[in-house]
Amino acid sequence: MLNTPLGEIEIYIDGRAVAYEEYPLSYDETCPDLSGRYRINIDFVPDGASHSIACLIKGHISNDSDCVESGERLECKGFYSGTVKVSIGMEGDRGCGGRKSVSGYDYENEYLDNGVEYVILPFTKTRRYVFGIAWIEGAEGERDVQTWFGADVTEPQIIE
Repeated sequence: MLNTPLGEIEIYIDGRAVAYEEYPLSYDETCPDLSGRYRINIDFVPDGASHSIACLIKGHISNDSDCVESGERLECKGFYSGTVKVSIGMEGDRGCGGRKSVSGYDYENEYLDNGVEYVILPFTKTRRYVFGIAWIEGAEGERDVQTWFGADVTEPQIIE
């Protein structure tokens, strides 16, 4: 299990907790001050039915500081407690309305009070779902944005 300052990261498929492996990611010029940066890959074979794959922070209680931080091909949500910030990112284009999105994604993304979720649709063919998790202690001023860069799952490099 991956532990962040806000709680353990848990992965659920259709509401059932599943085991996973986390992979440490390198830090670059966009996020040099991070305290942690990881990637979680979840392989799932679609079967023509609807499913969900959620990445949650166990025990996190939503507050007014938590916020959606989406970007191009990146759906991301930031979670706060004091000066600690954890961001969870996933690849996608929210709001395709149950059909293939303009960007080509065949699944949906949802934001939850304590995490994020991939929504697998009856026509989904995608088999790998990736979550990026990054956190920083002392999330004041411009340092705050580093978790957004750190949670970007579109091209992060795994440390070998």
